[in-house]
Amino acid sequence: MEVESAKRLLGESLAALKDGNATTSLAAANRALTALASPEARDQPSSAALLARAFHRKAAALGALGDSVEAVRVYRSGLAACGGAAPALTAALRLTLENLPASWHAAYWCGRIEAGQGPAPFSSRDGRRLAGIPPDARLAPGELRAALERVLATRRGVADEAADLLCQTWSRGRKQPGRAELSYLRGAAYLEAGDAGQALRDARCAIVFGPRAGPAAEERTPEADAGDAGEEGWGAASPWLTAARSSLWPAALGLLGAAYEATGDNVRALLLACLAAEGAGGHEREGSGEGAGGACPEVPAVVGSSAKGAVCGGPEEGQDGGGLESGQQEESVHEAARRRLLRRVPEECVAAVRARGSAGLLALLSAAHTQAKPEVLRRRPKYYYYYEWMKKRILEQYPALPEPVMDKLLTLDANELDLVLQYPQATRQMVDNLLEVLETRGSAALETYRVPLLSWEEVKALKGPGTVGLALGSSADAPPTPPKLHGRAAAQPLAVEAGEGGAALASEMPGDEWSPPAVGAGAPFFEELD
Repeated sequence: MEVESAKRLLGESLAALKDGNATTSLAAANRALTALASPEARDQPSSAALLARAFHRKAAALGALGDSVEAVRVYRSGLAACGGAAPALTAALRLTLENLPASWHAAYWCGRIEAGQGPAPFSSRDGRRLAGIPPDARLAPGELRAALERVLATRRGVADEAADLLCQTWSRGRKQPGRAELSYLRGAAYLEAGDAGQALRDARCAIVFGPRAGPAAEERTPEADAGDAGEEGWGAASPWLTAARSSLWPAALGLLGAAYEATGDNVRALLLACLAAEGAGGHEREGSGEGAGGACPEVPAVVGSSAKGAVCGGPEEGQDGGGLESGQQEESVHEAARRRLLRRVPEECVAAVRARGSAGLLALLSAAHTQAKPEVLRRRPKYYYYYEWMKKRILEQYPALPEPVMDKLLTLDANELDLVLQYPQATRQMVDNLLEVLETRGSAALETYRVPLLSWEEVKALKGPGTVGLALGSSADAPPTPPKLHGRAAAQPLAVEAGEGGAALASEMPGDEWSPPAVGAGAPFFEELD
């Protein structure tokens, strides 16, 4: 009974809203919400969909009355009541947020940023959600709010991103934005205020704590690995660059690139603009652990024309809507930044970007960074210097040696290869043997070919007469040196002359069967320590 009454009231609310009577529509929507709050209605399977429609009818009536702030509160209450499983409410909330002025958004984010950078309860040096800023460099609340209002009013991309983040936060049932969202908006405000250094730090924090791809997306290339470096390096192990390469948040990448551009580092700005442009067109954003910057599970991260049309008529009837999707706007912004920065960087960087995009530029910068490092700090594979030394010695005798033969020589035992390379005759004999195998059997057979090692006679012939293989002064027929037992040589059979006391002397000598006396037999090994 209550469900049928709610359906009738929702129809009346929609009809009144179409007739321009927003007050009657609001009253009908309130009565529908009251009817759906009864225990009988909550047990019905269709109550969840009706509840979302009722919240939407109430918020739409409030919007028609000009109270967009209260409409946003109603949508937020509806998402909480539906558990976030209301895609239509999420899309409608996103559109309603666009109707709010930039001053409202600036006041909201300023309050959350001030609360997030306040002293933590257990460490006054750290903030509750954001890293603290020194007092002499920190913007006052009024200055922060003014900077946020300017950037939200003048930069459409940042304004859309702020609305997306707020919508995503409430659709997941969280009361406040997370660390990544607050870092992004604070970085945008400080960049607008002229503090590019703080914007760099906040943009990096947003990227690290924002949505990122899984391990499969973080592919390490040899060029990037060669440039492994510290915080400011270009290698794949650089923390901020590793996060940037796997980031699914193009807006944060764009903010970091804008901060680098403000500091005059156009090359890094170009790299981040390329990453942002590729990410905006190739990734669908996912939520991070904090939910920062990620898309709602049910709705795309940005509301396109189809979602706008569905919301204009309400969750029950859809209409066609127009407009450019935010993803296309976002991509065009990053593409414009990329084209602008291509005119400010060296020609080799331009060629690398046009050939391979961000991967080509990263490889170029990694190689340049590796060349600038001293040899002792460069990352090399295992046994790199040994192989380079042996190659140099081989190439001195055979400059045009085929690669399979070179590889086969390097697989030999280190001592054997060193001995062969000391004598040109032995080297020539082994190389001729390997070349014959390569020509007759091929490279596949050469890989499994067992190279005959030098015999002792060949070594003596190479080294000349007087070559001794054993230790100096040793003889093959000499008996082995007796082992030592407890610091003394093991007893050998003694030739004891027959006579008085001879047998007793022989029996007292320690032999192989000697062992420490057992405890308690004769003089004990251990006495009482007390």
